[in-house]
Amino acid sequence: MKTIKRTLIYALTVALLISAAAFTATSAFAADAKIYDISEVVSVVGAHKEYEMKHGVKVVGERKLEYGDSVKFAYKERSVANNDGHYSRTAFGIGSYGFYFYHTAGDIDVRVCNMQSSAAKWGRADEGFATIPDKTFKSFAEIVIKAELKPDDPSTVVLSLAYPDGTVSEEFRKDGSSDMLFRFGDHDVDENRIKSLAPKTDNEPPVITVAVSEFNVPVGAYPAEDAFSVTDNFGEHSVSLSWSEGALDELGRLNEGTHVCTVTATDSEDNSSEAKITYIVTEDVQPKKYKITFMAEGKIVAEATYTEEAAEYFTPPEVPEKEHYNGEWEDFTPEMNETQVVNAKYTPVEYLVVFVADNKIVSEQRYSIENPEITEPKVPEKEGYTGVWEKYELNFKNARVVAVYTKIEPGDPDAPETPDNPGNPDEPETPDNSGKQESGCKGGLSSAALPAFVLVAAAFVLVVTLKRKRG
Repeated sequence: MKTIKRTLIYALTVALLISAAAFTATSAFAADAKIYDISEVVSVVGAHKEYEMKHGVKVVGERKLEYGDSVKFAYKERSVANNDGHYSRTAFGIGSYGFYFYHTAGDIDVRVCNMQSSAAKWGRADEGFATIPDKTFKSFAEIVIKAELKPDDPSTVVLSLAYPDGTVSEEFRKDGSSDMLFRFGDHDVDENRIKSLAPKTDNEPPVITVAVSEFNVPVGAYPAEDAFSVTDNFGEHSVSLSWSEGALDELGRLNEGTHVCTVTATDSEDNSSEAKITYIVTEDVQPKKYKITFMAEGKIVAEATYTEEAAEYFTPPEVPEKEHYNGEWEDFTPEMNETQVVNAKYTPVEYLVVFVADNKIVSEQRYSIENPEITEPKVPEKEGYTGVWEKYELNFKNARVVAVYTKIEPGDPDAPETPDNPGNPDEPETPDNSGKQESGCKGGLSSAALPAFVLVAAAFVLVVTLKRKRG
């Protein structure tokens, strides 16, 4: 009996120690628990920025959470149902523990899901366990989601989601394979949005610079688009315009009267600034018009009209082209009358002819339609060659004329005599012909040919004599 009592006491003590340890661990989790802004655990949602969820896209965070940690953010549903009548099929989860918002009509049906699952519908249950009022997320509303161990049962995980005026929670069996990464996404609806709730770090409002603070315009004019500019130290801002009553007609044009446009610039931290621009709008009075007549070669080119206000921006017409001439209008300023005449001035175009010998410029000659002649330079001499300029024409274009050299060959009758070229080597000089020898019928025997002739004659006489003796 004593043994049984000791065993029971021992077992009770162990149970108490285990419970105390579990309580201590749970308390430790609670003591170390952290609240993260969504921008701290999911990089695609920057601090103070919105992220629009896309059909079928599941976003996975980078920071592993501990049990008891929570993530906060703002969530807004699309403003109207999509073509299938759905507002959302949005899911939020930590690791394998998640909630799925199934919203078509009426309140939002909340179901459990496993966002860690790769299933097409992210492992959602077919039936909901709670509802959230229909209007809760029509504008951005803060959400805090947390997965924590159940205080009296460390093998159970409680997932809770707090929203304005309510909380939903559900128990899950602790999953050793849960990676504890925060996830969110929409199964098949676009335009649901997530926004960071990071602590405000920017207290500087955008700066509005007004280029023109007051305009005098006629009725029906449109407001100036470049009357102001906006900058912000963080680079992101939105701008809105508001008008005094009756300022604009249905097409956005200014009505008669004095009107004020208020420019409001707001940055992502809700810092804002304002500036005002005044428009004095009067009945449109046609301004007086003036005229300038432009003439070229005695003919009217154009008659251009302008107003006094537009005089400084006046642009004359193009000067008519004239072959081989450059044309421009004579200098003028608008005289605010209807008799001013401006004439075209033409100056001849000068064309350039460059004479080149052996890649060196010998001369540059210019000519024009009014002075069409040039002075052709002499071709530079080159020893052993004759030179001429290549053929060219003055056809009112720039030209490059190159010297062409021809090598002098020995015996060339056109070549000048030089010590190296005393005459034709094939016609040596003799006392009788001074270097020239006739040929053909008029020619005689030369002294060099005489001995051969004598031998031939003697042989002929000898042959004739022998024949006579034999006969």
